[in-house]
Amino acid sequence: PAAVSVFGANELTVDGGHITGGRAAGVAAMDGAIVHLQRATIRRGDAPAGGAVPGGAVPGGAVPGGFGPLLDGWYGVDVSDSTVDLAQSIV
Repeated sequence: PAAVSVFGANELTVDGGHITGGRAAGVAAMDGAIVHLQRATIRRGDAPAGGAVPGGAVPGGAVPGGFGPLLDGWYGVDVSDSTVDLAQSIV
């Protein structure tokens, strides 16, 4: 899929989801995307037990069943199976 850029997003839902606050995109279509997050939270939603965002994929991990840490800056998105990894990048 083509890379997708999302600017100013404030919420990333990882269970088949979307990004709000920016241009919406299905998670599967976001593989290789660069996202600019502004005080964003990650929401697991109905993700399977064990979490769709692996601990450590985001600095500080993700809180099971809840929200991870606030994220600011540019992140690369890597989608593999049912996991979404965010890697902070310097642009």
